This record gives sequence, structure tokens and C-alpha cells, in this order.
Amino acid sequence: MLESVSDFLSVAVAAFLAVYGIRLLILAAEMDRERTFRRAEARYYRFYEDTDDGLDDDEKNETYFED
Repeated sequence: MLESVSDFLSVAVAAFLAVYGIRLLILAAEMDRERTFRRAEARYYRFYEDTDDGLDDDEKNETYFED
């Protein structure tokens, strides 16, 4: 039970620190997720930049036949 102001302050500070800690964990998880998506996006675009099929601009609209 909260019998004095000191007890109330202790509970209030503990609750504040708990909420602040949860907030920091959520922000850290969000930053990690954004960093992971940026890396995946960079790998995706790097892969498709490296996979040039060697066709000229005028050949890109033609039908492609594989030998």
C-alpha cells in the first residue's frame, strides 16, 4: 500500500522508468527494422543493376528467343 509520499514517489518513478524502457525498446526495434529493409532494398536494386541482359535500347522491344 502507499502509506506515504515517499512510497508514492517510488511507485511513480518505477512506473515512469518501466514505460520509458518499453518506449526505448520499441524505438530500437523500429530502427533495426528500417535498417534491415534499407539493406534488403539496396541488395535488391544492386542485383537488378548487375543483371544487365546486354540488349541495346532498340532491341528491348523485340521478342526474346532463347537458343
